Amino acid sequence: MRENSFKNFIRTTFGSGSPIPFIISGNVALFILIYLFDILFELKIIPTPLFQWTVDQLSLPTNFQAFIQQPWSLLTYNFLYTGLFNVAFDCLWLYRLGHIFFNFLNKRQSLFIYIFSGLLARLISLLFSHL
Repeated sequence: MRENSFKNFIRTTFGSGSPIPFIISGNVALFILIYLFDILFELKIIPTPLFQWTVDQLSLPTNFQAFIQQPWSLLTYNFLYTGLFNVAFDCLWLYRLGHIFFNFLNKRQSLFIYIFSGLLARLISLLFSHL
């Protein structure tokens, strides 16, 4: 009974066509991955601290010269969280506000607004850090 309800939950959540569960899954998966790197380093399983390297590679640098070397950070910074409460509450906000957006926009438009607003915010941040 329990297995069937879990499968039903996954099927209805990801089968709805909404981009929100995929965005939340990406946020949580990246959060778990970078902290898995930290746990592996703390347990001395891997010799290099991949946590800090991954955060440095995925976060948006404030220096424009460093940004030129890692332009992918415009896209990846939107999915990067290093605090448990940050990822939890941001995903809750995204879930609730995503449903509000669906009242006014369709699913494709809401995904475009999510990605475009993240890109625009990072570009403005990069511009003001350059000044």
